[in-house]
Amino acid sequence: MLSTLECYYSHSDCLPILIDVTKKQYFYNVKNPVWFVVRPLVYNSTSSRFPPNISISKIIKNMTIERWNPAYPYDQFYKSCAPSFCTYSKRVHIKTIAEFRDFGSDVDQLTAKRLGQWATRLYIVLFLVTLISIMFYNIGREAYTKMFDQPSLNSTKQLYEQYGNELKCPCSSIASTYERFVKIEPVFHEMCSSPFTSEEGRFNLTANLISKLSMDSEKRPLSNYTLKDYRRFLSAHLQFLQGLCQLSNQATKISIQGFLSLLFSMIEVLSEENFGIQLNSIIQHKELNSSTILTDLLSLIRGIYHGNAIISLYGTNFEYIHPDRELNGVYLPTQALIYDDECSCGLHMNCTTPANFIEANPSTNISIQGLKIGCTPSESFRASTLECFYNQSCIDLIQQFASKPSRFNLTNPFKSLSTNNSRFPINTTIDKLINSLFIKELKTTISYLSYFEQCFPLLCSYTYIRQSSFLSIMTHLFGLQGVYRYRKKHINTIQPTDLANTGTTENINTNTQTSPSNSELTTTNTTPP
Repeated sequence: MLSTLECYYSHSDCLPILIDVTKKQYFYNVKNPVWFVVRPLVYNSTSSRFPPNISISKIIKNMTIERWNPAYPYDQFYKSCAPSFCTYSKRVHIKTIAEFRDFGSDVDQLTAKRLGQWATRLYIVLFLVTLISIMFYNIGREAYTKMFDQPSLNSTKQLYEQYGNELKCPCSSIASTYERFVKIEPVFHEMCSSPFTSEEGRFNLTANLISKLSMDSEKRPLSNYTLKDYRRFLSAHLQFLQGLCQLSNQATKISIQGFLSLLFSMIEVLSEENFGIQLNSIIQHKELNSSTILTDLLSLIRGIYHGNAIISLYGTNFEYIHPDRELNGVYLPTQALIYDDECSCGLHMNCTTPANFIEANPSTNISIQGLKIGCTPSESFRASTLECFYNQSCIDLIQQFASKPSRFNLTNPFKSLSTNNSRFPINTTIDKLINSLFIKELKTTISYLSYFEQCFPLLCSYTYIRQSSFLSIMTHLFGLQGVYRYRKKHINTIQPTDLANTGTTENINTNTQTSPSNSELTTTNTTPP
């Protein structure tokens, strides 16, 4: 990723040397070779944005794209759209109020006028009645607020039972971390706490197995086991299971610590019921998302391993092909192995077949419940189940073929797993257990007392609407009337006075007093009759 492509450009002396060495090796190792001319790259600063000395990592970050050549063929868009019809909108003014002044041909104009007057009066009366009714309804409803200073936890619970969600208790603290009132303890699959996933248990269970599990030059195992004998895979499966349990434990702890360090917004005190519902929903959502830490890591490793066609140490995904003639070079062809349903390890990484213990003399195959072998030990174990470890007879069978006979004469630590209190069926695949991080249960402890202490409300209030009494309504009306009369008595009227040529003053208002001055402004209090 840190390398550059300078060697492949025309100005470099490296490319001819590289082509010459490659050509010699190719002609030496390949029968009837067909060669082709390799031309160097030409750098043009006007057409390329990647100079020769740029690193490959930067080219990959730009997805090896020099430039985009966008094209917008409208005819192809129209064909894809294929409209069945077209519409357009036009704004039209429509007369929505109609005048009906015709009472019939047998009604004279005077009668029609009188009926129109009565209809208008009736409309005004109904309008006033409706307006007064609405006014009385609004005046008759009053909002009352009850205040409770620094309520305790028990008082708040009682208030919530009495007033429900109408109770408002603002928090004195706006946020707090989850770890102050939430504790989460994961309970993992019983397999992760069994002797099968411990270092000592794996060593004791596989003590009788031969360590040389790879293949020789003749495609024969270096041990006495055949290619598909499960004894070649048992130790790798147990080691992989141990690593999965450890990674699941670490990923879960990281996820829980990250969640507990987040802030929980506290605008107002939630009731104990709503607080529990909200937190359980948040924790459940967090549990579903935490498995991506482990699954993304494993997906990356699987993709790299399969994409590069790395040959397994066990020789279970690819095998070497001996050519017709002796080769002195470094190249040796390979071919992918085929498993059940004509599944090729060259195309698919998850090809498997049921696991068996194979005895050479006499030739017998003893199947093992739930376990599989395939292209690689890790991929075959992902497709396996743990059914064998729930069956004591199956465990004894593994011990018979893998352990030393005298190792467990006194006590046998390998007991079958219990099916009690487990949310996973015994036929659950390892792949599904990985997606669940082997978590059987998340024990969550929520302390409402700690949450209340963090929130620490200084005040609780409850607002409700109550219908006013007749006396209260009349008090409001008389109060409005008093305000109206008070305002009318204190209206100040300012009017100019004009002195006529004859020296007399003509009052514009009968209640306005004038003075002999020519352009004086007189202020009087005017009270209407």
